[in-house]
Amino acid sequence: MIPRDIHITWKTKDRTAMPRWMPGYLQGWQDLNPRHRLHLWDDQDCEELIRSEQENLRRDLGIDIVDLYHQLAKPVEKSDLWRYVVIYTRGGIYTDADTACLSPCDEWILPEDRALVGFESFKIEHPTQYCQWTFAAEPGHPFLGLLLQRVARAIHDVTGDGSKATLQRTGPLVFTDALIEFVNAGGDRFLDVAGKDATVSEGLRLLNKKAFCGGFVYHRFAGTWKHWLQRPGVLWRAIHTGRSKPWKKTSAI
Repeated sequence: MIPRDIHITWKTKDRTAMPRWMPGYLQGWQDLNPRHRLHLWDDQDCEELIRSEQENLRRDLGIDIVDLYHQLAKPVEKSDLWRYVVIYTRGGIYTDADTACLSPCDEWILPEDRALVGFESFKIEHPTQYCQWTFAAEPGHPFLGLLLQRVARAIHDVTGDGSKATLQRTGPLVFTDALIEFVNAGGDRFLDVAGKDATVSEGLRLLNKKAFCGGFVYHRFAGTWKHWLQRPGVLWRAIHTGRSKPWKKTSAI
């Protein structure tokens, strides 16, 4: 079972120093999920977690997570690595600080789910891309273990400091590649389940195309670095971006 813990990271815990819309988003996650525990991690907390799990991850996965963490120069890459570690070691839900919860988590995370990922319907960098701005898993789920091992290899193998390198090193490209490998190795054919609501091996459930497109979770994309032509749903963003909350919940999930 996926623990009722929600993990969010931001550079400070001082809500008065956050963007004006962010405290409301954080409070919304808590208000809609009163049975869940909300954990807000700052930069120091994140590094302390990485250090505390060094020996466990070396034993379980054969990687030196502290060395990998300090090889990363970009804060976004450190955040990517940390989110995988916190869910692999603690379990629960990871979500970006610029996301708003639209439906209680218990409505879209089933008791039998052991892990859950959402389709990134805005396919720019990868033919079929799953997002890692919101995902969930039980502690020690093998998909997250495989993902961390793939990220460890990518940190050593992928060179360059451009945005594409970040996507390949720690971001949604390596996340999706690990997902494809995991699904296919478990006996399913990834192309048969991509974009559908489907449960594959080890209780990993893939959500359908609309679930994270304003259905269950709204993503503000406040920190996106993509050119505006590459940003997901130009018309959708024209309607939503910059508002303190989405206009309405998408129906017919």
